[in-house]
Amino acid sequence: MHLQGGVANGAQRPNAGVDVCKQHLDVCLGTEDQRVANDAGGWDELIAKFKGAGVDLVVLEATGSYERGLVCALQGAQIAVARVNPRQARDFAKSMGVLAKTDKVDARALRDFADVLARHKDRAKYITPMVDERRQALADLMTRRRQLVDMRVAEGNHLEHAAHKHSVRSIKNVLKTLDKQLEVIDREIDDHLDRHFGDQRTLL
Repeated sequence: MHLQGGVANGAQRPNAGVDVCKQHLDVCLGTEDQRVANDAGGWDELIAKFKGAGVDLVVLEATGSYERGLVCALQGAQIAVARVNPRQARDFAKSMGVLAKTDKVDARALRDFADVLARHKDRAKYITPMVDERRQALADLMTRRRQLVDMRVAEGNHLEHAAHKHSVRSIKNVLKTLDKQLEVIDREIDDHLDRHFGDQRTLL
């Protein structure tokens, strides 16, 4: 069975590649390219996208710090992720005849790398494990953030269809509460990253 451009033929599931920078993430899923912020909101957006597409494996490069939040968020969402070193990724791209180097091109090469690793007989050894409580705690925070975002979307939909002023007022109050909770959880995520991964965040 053959995979083309991250889109599987038959029953196989698609894979994705993510090129990581400090401020943003360039993503290739199938034939679609996308850029999102490298923060909790961007991670949530990708998780929703990957889950909706039934992604099998996500491959990204190990930068030493900037990918850590995304890796933990993906793991917390039960999405398999393989963190490869830059030399492996570049050697693979060259073997595929990819000589240009831009964020978008890198993401596409990583997607193709994901296609190969997903079918590899030793696939399991490439999957990045969740190794300690700090990462588990971050994954839990990200899960809670997704829950709050989902609730806010639901209340926003209710507001669009609310006709009675009391219903509108009630929904707006709930939205304000959810916005405050999102601000709190975002601060907790940032604090957790600074407290437990601060040294890595300042390396690059």
